[in-house]
Amino acid sequence: MMLKLIAFSIIFSINTQAEALRLFNNQKPVVLKTENGKIKSFPSGIRAKKVGNKYLIYDITSKSYQPFSKTEETKFTAKKVLEINHNTCSDEANNLESFKQDALEAIHIIEKTQKKYCHDMYQSLKNYPNVAAPYTNCDTYIHKVAPDLNKIINEVKEKLSYLDEKALQNKYQHYKKKIHNTTDNVSEKILSFSNLIHKSYNPKNKEISFSQSTLTIPLTTKWFYSHPKLKDWIQKNWIDKGIAFPFLGNSGEGISKTTNPQDFQNIKSKLIQLRSYLLTQKLHPKKDKSCHCDEEITKNFLKSKSAHWLLTLDDTKLSQTETFIFIHDQTVKENRIWQEYIPTDQSIGCFRSNSLLSTLIHEYNVNAGDFAYFPTDTHGNPSKLPINEILRTQDKEYTKMKSIVEREHYLQIIYLKIILDL
Repeated sequence: MMLKLIAFSIIFSINTQAEALRLFNNQKPVVLKTENGKIKSFPSGIRAKKVGNKYLIYDITSKSYQPFSKTEETKFTAKKVLEINHNTCSDEANNLESFKQDALEAIHIIEKTQKKYCHDMYQSLKNYPNVAAPYTNCDTYIHKVAPDLNKIINEVKEKLSYLDEKALQNKYQHYKKKIHNTTDNVSEKILSFSNLIHKSYNPKNKEISFSQSTLTIPLTTKWFYSHPKLKDWIQKNWIDKGIAFPFLGNSGEGISKTTNPQDFQNIKSKLIQLRSYLLTQKLHPKKDKSCHCDEEITKNFLKSKSAHWLLTLDDTKLSQTETFIFIHDQTVKENRIWQEYIPTDQSIGCFRSNSLLSTLIHEYNVNAGDFAYFPTDTHGNPSKLPINEILRTQDKEYTKMKSIVEREHYLQIIYLKIILDL
C-alpha cells in the first residue's frame, strides 16, 4: 500500500543529488538554523541528507523533515553513514541522544503515516459505512492491522524511556559482536541473522508462527560452484531443466507455495535431490574416481556450514514450509545504502546497519503472505530525479519520502527491537 507523508513546508530549489551523512561535533550539539533563521541544536551524530548547502534532518519537535543551514559559528565534521567506525562513535558522538533521535523518527513516521492512510481511507469510503468501519478509529488502526508490530513498537517505546548511557554502551558492544564481528561464513551469517530477526519479531497467523512456515535457504552460488562435481550437478539437474534458480541477483527473493506453486514444488524437490546427492558422498574421490578433485578440498567442502545445513535439513520442516527465502551473493558481499530497490541503511545513531540483515527483514515482509508482518511494502526507489522535483509533488507519498531520506522506518523498528533486547 502507498502511505502518504505530510507535505514539506519548505521546498528545496536545488538540483543536487542528496548524500547520506552523520554530523559530529566532539559530543557537543550540532547547531544549525532553519530557513527563517531560527537556531536549532541536534545531538552530535545526527543523521542528515546533504542537499546542496542544506541539510535535511528529521525534527522530532515538529515531527517532520526540515532543511537546515550552517550558522557562522557552526562547527561539525560530516561523515558518510557507511564510514562511521567505533572510534568516531566513542570520541565524537552523543551516542544516547543520537540513538533516541533516530528511534523516535522511526516511531513517529510509522504512526503518522498509518494514521494518515487510515484517515484517507475513511474519507474515501465514509459513504459506505460497512466498508469504512475498519477506518473509523485511526488511533487504534495499526493495532488492528498489525497487532504484533504494534506490540513491539510499544515495547521499544517503553525501553527507550529508561535507556541510559551505560546500558546503551553495553548493548553497543553486544551488537558489534552479533552483527559486525561475526564469522565470514555466509551460511552461518544468514542463519544467525535469521534467528536474530525471528527472536525479535515472529508474528502469528492463527496458531502458526512466521518462522515455522518460512525456510531461509543459507546456500549461495559461490558454494554451489566451489566444487566442480556439484557445479556440474547444479547445471545439469537444475538450471538446464529450466527450473527457477533464485540464487542469482543483487538482493534476495521469496518463492511462495501459494503464489508460485510450481516453482515452489520444483525447488523443494531439487533441495531434496541435492541433499540425497550429498548423502551418497559421490563427491568424495574414493567413492567416485571420475572426480578429479583435491581430496582435502572435498573433505572441507563436505564439512562446510552449507553442506551441514543441507544434510541435516529436516523433512518435517520442509513439509511445514509455505515460503522459501533466498539471499543473493552480492547482498552478503556489499554493505551499501541500497540493495536494488531496498533501502538498507537502517543505522540507529552509532549502531551501523548491515545490508544482509536489512535485506532479510525486507524479504520476510514482502513474502509474508497471510502473516501481518508490516502494513506496507518495504521496497523503495533510489531516485535520480533532482530533489526539488520530488518535493514539489503535491501528493507526498511514503515511497517518495523514502527515496529522499533513504530510510525504511519499518525495518528500523526491527533493528531497534534487536538492539534493545540485547
